[in-house]
Amino acid sequence: MTEWSGESRVTGGSGLYRPMLGDEIRLLRIQPGSHPAISCELVHVPLSQKPLFWALSYAWGSRENPKGIFVNGGQFSITDNLHAALIEFRTLLKKSNGKGAAPLLWVDSICINQASRKEKEEEIPRMGIVYRRCERVLAWLGPMGPDDDDTAVCELTALLNHLESLAGEYGKTLHQHVQAYTTSRVDSSPAELQSLMQTISLIGGRAWFKRVWVVQEVTLASGDPIMLLGPYAFSFDTYYSLLSSLGSCGLPAPKPVSYQPISCHAMARAAFRQPQYITPETQGDLNVLHRIALDMLTFVFYTSGLQATVPHDHIYGLIGLMRYSPLPDDLRPQYLEPFELVYHRLAVYLLSETNDYDVLSLGRLGALDGVPSWVPDLRHGDQNVREHYPQPRRPIISIEEGAILAVPAVILGECVSVTPALTLQDVSADPLRSFVQRDAAIFAEAARIRGVPIEPVFEGWLRAHVFRARPGLSLPDCQDPEAMIRSLMRVYKHIRRGDAFETGTLSLEEQSSLASVQQLLSQPEFRASILCSKLFVLQNGSIGSPHPSPTDVRCGDTLCVFPGRSYPLIVRSLHVGQDQDYLWLARGQVMEREGIPHHMLLEWTLRRSEQKEQHRIVGQTDLDGYDGLDEYHESISLSQLHLASKHDVTELYVV
Repeated sequence: MTEWSGESRVTGGSGLYRPMLGDEIRLLRIQPGSHPAISCELVHVPLSQKPLFWALSYAWGSRENPKGIFVNGGQFSITDNLHAALIEFRTLLKKSNGKGAAPLLWVDSICINQASRKEKEEEIPRMGIVYRRCERVLAWLGPMGPDDDDTAVCELTALLNHLESLAGEYGKTLHQHVQAYTTSRVDSSPAELQSLMQTISLIGGRAWFKRVWVVQEVTLASGDPIMLLGPYAFSFDTYYSLLSSLGSCGLPAPKPVSYQPISCHAMARAAFRQPQYITPETQGDLNVLHRIALDMLTFVFYTSGLQATVPHDHIYGLIGLMRYSPLPDDLRPQYLEPFELVYHRLAVYLLSETNDYDVLSLGRLGALDGVPSWVPDLRHGDQNVREHYPQPRRPIISIEEGAILAVPAVILGECVSVTPALTLQDVSADPLRSFVQRDAAIFAEAARIRGVPIEPVFEGWLRAHVFRARPGLSLPDCQDPEAMIRSLMRVYKHIRRGDAFETGTLSLEEQSSLASVQQLLSQPEFRASILCSKLFVLQNGSIGSPHPSPTDVRCGDTLCVFPGRSYPLIVRSLHVGQDQDYLWLARGQVMEREGIPHHMLLEWTLRRSEQKEQHRIVGQTDLDGYDGLDEYHESISLSQLHLASKHDVTELYVV
């Protein structure tokens, strides 16, 4: 490997950093050695000369207890996590002996002057070019910790490197070799596969996978990124292929690890390599602003469950993925501007350019100060990432003065009774009594509207929430969920009758039920779900609950279904009369009580009829193994999902 010789050392008179000229970037040369103190040189290199370098992808980590390194002879402070990464990179250089890793490294926190807002705003849009031009992306997952299983990680690394070496043999792709490995062991070595899933999933729970910045760093890599976990190096593509193959064998990730952050990276990487979802007839109609908007909508959608230390970076951390230029002003970094205004500007741009109501699903609505309630809060995105294909041609969306959004809606009903949310402290004194006392305002009212007894109404609601809370509960020995519900109902009826819980007056069955319920009520997860949640009753007798929101839901608020949202939303009218403006308050959920099993919680979505200006409400369940609407469609015909054939569509003006 030939080192770059046309570099200039950064030795400007005004400190470490001097301006970069033309297409120059700064690169770091790590000096060899084994001493804990790291010495390196920061040089300017023109990209036009095609230098060989690697780019480091890492989580900055805590800024507490920073470590010092020497850059161009002077002291430079970096985070502990970056320091550990540079130590391992220096070791990697020594092992490669000039034949593996490139001697030059791009590290954002060192190669970009973090103290200069102007330079950051200029260089962040260029980061995409850096990751495209680098020879390899090195993803630093962090050091091995005292709780990590060194043997398990070592064995996994050996397996991943072996599988990577098989790619192309016998005309098979990497993924085909990985699938052959897992399917051959499903029956013969299930314990081996479960152990692999345990190790590979725990690796996926590391902070690196949860950073929104990492998505563009991995996606833009021209080659397969190298994952570095302590001293262990393996391929990103092989890692994800094995995880996917293990998941397809029915092996769940160990709690509390989720596939979601890992899937974000893989789905974004795949989407970037696919052409935009554009039909031939619209190919020539789309301008650059429209194409960039389609890209941004796609990638914000895929990364909506990830984290960013600076709220602005839910947008600016993705602009390197835009496949067209020039970048519109609405997307250019402006870190001095409040992030709420940045989110507002993005929402207006995406809605105006794409005419796609899926923009409304990018984050929590009604949660931001100083901007319209329809602006999604990207800090609180959808945790259930799914495939997304922005459509290029939609009806025009009307936004008056960037503030009032006209949106079609189906009104499900008005709240006629609401209970306040309670805290765990509120219900800790007598959880059994709290378990029953909530029925006066909610279940009695719902039963009155429906014209039925209270107990079946309560049981239907209880079933829905018990099954929703079930994954996080610790059930008594030998008790299935149905037995748990029967125990809860026995105790409920006992208290409603005013009977005392005295040991001598209880049957063995009642004593067992009481013990089971007391065990459940001792669990914070159960108390939070059953005792503390806010509830409301709609005018048709349906019972629902709002998602936590800064604004309390009250009687008179309305539950509506909007396009682009998989949950109903609660709105509040701001005026009386024909020209009403509405404020989005919170996400809501409602339990359908007719024609649907009680244990299914329904979400809702709108589907526009191809020929008529009508919408159908379509049910979606996240229980019983169905994770999404498409999966549900495979098992139940669309006609069975229609809970009602026609609904009047009202246009609401949301501010």
